Amino acid sequence: MHGVGPAGGIVVVVEGDARPADDVLVGRCAGIAGDGSGTHRLRNAAVAASATWQDRPMPRMDSEFLERFLTEPHVGVLATLRRNGLPYTVPVWWLWHEDAFWLTGTYGRVWCKQLFSDHRCSLCIEALGESAGHVGVDGEARPYELPDFDIWPISRMLAEKYVGSVPGGDVDAFFANMQTEPRLLFRLEPEERPNAIRAIDMRVYRGKRSDREYQAGDHR
Repeated sequence: MHGVGPAGGIVVVVEGDARPADDVLVGRCAGIAGDGSGTHRLRNAAVAASATWQDRPMPRMDSEFLERFLTEPHVGVLATLRRNGLPYTVPVWWLWHEDAFWLTGTYGRVWCKQLFSDHRCSLCIEALGESAGHVGVDGEARPYELPDFDIWPISRMLAEKYVGSVPGGDVDAFFANMQTEPRLLFRLEPEERPNAIRAIDMRVYRGKRSDREYQAGDHR
């Protein structure tokens, strides 16, 4: 998976299945959305780094699967922080756009209030079926608000992604309703550290290496 650092570079990270020391940094590139050049750089980064991880027994997402996964309307689960430190989770729509994950909310929602108090959060995206996989993101989500930032183009893209994926979904009506609400956006940038992004291909996942080693041993 890829994360965005302060300089805008994307880090592709594959999670090992044993312990943090097995996490592998497999490449850097500049994006995955926009004019398509980011996708091209992502593929190049993965190919260039393939010698590092190609033969490792890891449930990695390759760049093509990751690219497709990030365009599909999977609902995410966002974890924010209460004032007492306990996590608060809520299902959210998300959009990978211009090197970040964008979330739409309103000022009265609990998770939005919590992000104003503490930008730290985690986003979990899980899918089954042909796109069986898991993407986890740790980072900070900062508000983008009217009138300083035009939230509506990205809000429209979110409506098209999710409402447009439902047979008979009326994107125009949904978007018109959004524009009557006290809407804002949050831009989630993953932390600049190994394993801040986790992209797991559950189609080939065989369990943690430590668990498999335990199963193979004699514990009578």
